[in-house]
Amino acid sequence: MTGPRSTRSARLFPAIAVGTALALGGCTTLDMFGDECSRYESRANSARYNTLYLPAPKPADTRLDPRAKPERPLPKGVVAQVAVYKMAFDGDKIKPCSDLSIRKEIVLQRIAQPDLVLREIREFYAQDGTLIATNAEDISTQLATSGVYQAATPLPIPRSAPPGKYRIVSRLLVETGTMKKPAQLAKVEGVFQVIPPAP
Repeated sequence: MTGPRSTRSARLFPAIAVGTALALGGCTTLDMFGDECSRYESRANSARYNTLYLPAPKPADTRLDPRAKPERPLPKGVVAQVAVYKMAFDGDKIKPCSDLSIRKEIVLQRIAQPDLVLREIREFYAQDGTLIATNAEDISTQLATSGVYQAATPLPIPRSAPPGKYRIVSRLLVETGTMKKPAQLAKVEGVFQVIPPAP
């Protein structure tokens, strides 16, 4: 498991071309996007791409709200459990030099234990199954109590991202000071496609 990364390249979607990982700043002289892509890259360099989970708003129909159901006590020895872990994209096709919006929802039940750590691990895979990058975030303070949480995380797609299908695997892990190793609470994955710009 990798720890949180603070470098720009860890926050940006890396792409593989001819066996080499290309960073967001990789520019070519034959740029079909021109100034538009340059402006996007300037904004992306200063943007924050961390996940931010917030309590979900209550739906108009309370019968659809998981919070309306009485919560059963956690089984003995269990520090947290996840009833729902969803991930979806705002559209499954995207062009380079734009952000893919990743929407996630968690229904979490947890104990109030100060040393409980919740970590989200995201793995990015190319179409051939090659692992491109892994990103880890500590989201313990965002999920401090039991509840329903939602997040919308932008994923920047650089101009160097080759067209093709990509897969994101997201895992939610829990650990405490007394646990020998982190335990996986939930896992979800999704596929999106990078398409070439129109000629």
